[in-house]
Amino acid sequence: MAVDATSNVYQTSLDERFTFIRQAGKGTYGTTWIALDKETNSKVAIKAINKTTTNRTSFKKELKYSKHLSKHPHIIKTHDTAFETKTCYVMVQDYATGGDLFDAIEPEVGLDASKARVYFGQIADALEFMHSKKLVHRDLKPENVVLGDSEGSYIKLIDFGMTLRTGTHVSRVCGSIPYTPPEICNAKDEVGFFVEPSCDVWSAGVLLFCMLTGSFPWEQATLSDPNFADFVQWQTGKGRVPHMWRSFSPQLLELFSKLLALDPKDRCKINAVHKYLSEPWYNTELYPSNTHYSQTCYEVDQFMDSYKASPSQCGLSLLPQFGGSHFQSAAVACS
Repeated sequence: MAVDATSNVYQTSLDERFTFIRQAGKGTYGTTWIALDKETNSKVAIKAINKTTTNRTSFKKELKYSKHLSKHPHIIKTHDTAFETKTCYVMVQDYATGGDLFDAIEPEVGLDASKARVYFGQIADALEFMHSKKLVHRDLKPENVVLGDSEGSYIKLIDFGMTLRTGTHVSRVCGSIPYTPPEICNAKDEVGFFVEPSCDVWSAGVLLFCMLTGSFPWEQATLSDPNFADFVQWQTGKGRVPHMWRSFSPQLLELFSKLLALDPKDRCKINAVHKYLSEPWYNTELYPSNTHYSQTCYEVDQFMDSYKASPSQCGLSLLPQFGGSHFQSAAVACS
């Protein structure tokens, strides 16, 4: 039985309503299918979330946030009905025919800069809308951005399973991925952290780097990662622009410094992105070897006294580091 998204979720057989066409994706928490809605004769995306990993309350929270955000043009539309089977909670969303952004990014190459500008501006718009509603996505990555049509002319932000309200305290840190900011990577389980929009801003900065290069800037934002340590040296005025950042223009480096400010209090709001969308993003030649591009952030002197960062020679490909054609799904944190 189908019910309104604001009501209870009742059990049903999905085959009564949908003809399943193919599996579109599978992650830690569930599976997404492309299906034909027999009532409307249109293709939809079926997101089935395993009951072994999600309880009814968590599912209804995700459903509520997904519905609440659906009005934005760059956030996927979630339909008015929800379903439950013996093993899964199910929501129905619009089908994005262009696939996900991950598959559109060529490893070690990236996207065409003009397309990256369009996509990144739309991602910033979607996040700005979320943040205006006091919501933080918390899982921004290419797999959670889909292309709305087969031409890839626009994007939609998806997957609000980790979304929380601004100021929510998360007590247990479960892991980290390249998009996770340093204050969360370094958070202790006994202390936890508070959810803030600056988390999404950091993830957006890493996502932009991936879009333009087809590589990660680092595996994780901790000083044990040499690529991140080089980045910290640069941003604190103690080192040169790392090799893999040197093709970017001063204007784009300025944007990266604002998105990826080491102290979350110094990070820009996501709407600061729009100022840079019409600026040049690449240099016609590499920076001279003695170029410095510094920003005052919090001090890391104690660490730098005992740690010698090795020069970065290349990025971290989107493919080899994680095996196969897709990233390994990983949660940023658990509540």
